[in-house]
Order: sequence, then C-alpha cells, then structure tokens
Amino acid sequence: MIAAACAGVVWWKFFKPGGQDLPGPVARFEYGSLHGELAAGLPYAVFMILPRVFPDLVAAYSTRGYGPKKPGYGGYGAFGLAWEEGQRLPAGLSIRRLGYDRVTINCALCHTESYRLSADDAPHFAVGGPAHTLDLQALLRFLIAASHDARFTPARLLPEINIHFPLDVIDQADYAAVLIPLARSALRLAEAQLGWMNAKPAWGPGRDDAFNLPKFILTQTPWDNSTGNTKFPALWRLGSRKGTLYHSAGETSGSKASSARWNRRRSRGKSITRSRSRARRSSRRNAPHATQRAGPAPARRSRCRRSGRTPTMCSPGGSAMPTA
Repeated sequence: MIAAACAGVVWWKFFKPGGQDLPGPVARFEYGSLHGELAAGLPYAVFMILPRVFPDLVAAYSTRGYGPKKPGYGGYGAFGLAWEEGQRLPAGLSIRRLGYDRVTINCALCHTESYRLSADDAPHFAVGGPAHTLDLQALLRFLIAASHDARFTPARLLPEINIHFPLDVIDQADYAAVLIPLARSALRLAEAQLGWMNAKPAWGPGRDDAFNLPKFILTQTPWDNSTGNTKFPALWRLGSRKGTLYHSAGETSGSKASSARWNRRRSRGKSITRSRSRARRSSRRNAPHATQRAGPAPARRSRCRRSGRTPTMCSPGGSAMPTA
C-alpha cells in the first residue's frame, strides 16, 4: 500500500497529463503540442529564466546584428523567434502540462514568418511562412552552452525562478532534486545527438540541415560527410506549386508528373548501367582471343586475297577496305 501511494504521488507530481485550451486551428498550429513532453520537454520555468541567468551566452550566440535597437530585444528575441505580444512563448514553442508545465517545439517554429512594413513598425506574423529570422542553430548552441555552465545549478536557478514563478516548498524541492538536474541532462543528451553539426557549415538564419536532422537523430544513421543545409519553405498555397519542387533542395515534388519525371530519369540511369555492364562482360570474354590474334583470321585472309587486297588492308570484320 505504501509503495502504491508513493507511486501515485510521483505520477501526480511528474506525469499527470493536462490538456491545451487553444481557440482554433491557427493557434493549434502555432502552439499545439506534438506530445513529446516526456522525452524532450523542458520545465517552462527553467526554460524562461535561462536568458536572464546567462545573458553573456545570449550575447555570444545571438544572431548577427542583435542589439537594443532590434524589435523584441531581450531574451529569446536574440535568436529571431516570432513572438507575438501577449503570448507566453514564441510561435513554435508549445506548453503542455505533464506534472509540471513543459516546453517542446512544433512545426511552427520554422514555419512562422515575421516582418515589418517599415523600420519603426511593430512586427507582423504570417503563419505558415518561412521563419527567415530564426537562427535555430544559434538557439540550440545557446541551450547546450548553458547546460555546461557552472551556473546551471538549483542554487543559482531557483532564486531566479521564484522571482517570476513563485514556488511552494514542495515544488522547490522537486525543482532542486529532479527537474533542474534532468533539464541539464536532457540538454547534454541533445548535444550528443547534434554533435555532427559542429563539423559542417553553419546553417544561418532561416535555414537548417533538413536532411541530416532526421537522418542522424530519428533513424540513428552513422554520421557522414553529407551536408543538407536548406532554407525553410512556406507551407501555404501548395496547390499552386504543382509540377515544381516544394523544397529548395528538391527532395519532395509537387505533382505526379514530377514523380514520373524522376522515375524516368531513374529508369534511364538503370538502363545505361545495364548497357555498360554488358559491354564490360563482352570485352572480358573477347579479351583473351584478341591477344592471341596477330592478324586477320584465315577465312578473312582468303577473302582479302580474292578481292586483291593485302591482309593489312582488311577491316577487323573481314571486309575489304577501299584503297586510297
């Protein structure tokens, strides 16, 4: 009974799921959860105070040109995230309760565009557009660097958390003993999975390595020298792009016709490969005989004599060649 009661308390404090009250499909796209909180969720309070605890790391990894004159200056604005006024997090970051509020990413992180109509204008946001201001790699490097910093401890983080998210005694104990150490471990695990990107060209704002991210992380393919840096595509009006390549690198096509063209190219490639293979096999079969022949075969020599030609004037096929 005691063990069951303890298990129930642990489940209630750390794993009890909660829902999301989002008003419509656009909000669900921007802030809806993909239910990855258990494996990849960071406690909301920890995530929010990291820029305040590590302002030097924000400055070190921020997007080029970041500064006080930029709209959204401060905190995660340094990495070009599309943060609408009044929202708890930028678009593409979801909050869902699993014991505690946890933060994960969704597709809108790379597919919400922000723009201004003038230098002094407030940012506007286009859901489904390419996030050309987002420096995703810089954001990841900031979080990883923070996990290795000596300040990433309960003693340093808890006072900052209590300023913005007051905790009771039990919650403070949970953060100190479990949530903060696990958050640090999760970021270091992410570093181990993303180590390959340090040996490749930087992604830059509005881009990521769209192919190596799933290849090395989801399928656990061994690291190689491939580079797949490409810009974030827009997700709107895809029907008007039929017959064209949806993605700038061309891994997805916009119609059956494009797929048919790809299949025809692949078939031609296979046909050429088969023809070359047959030619190589034929040359290997004929090579020993060719080395034994010092001149035309006897039958060919007789035809040459009848035609009045010498053997050296005969073609390899045995027919007489015209004289000059």
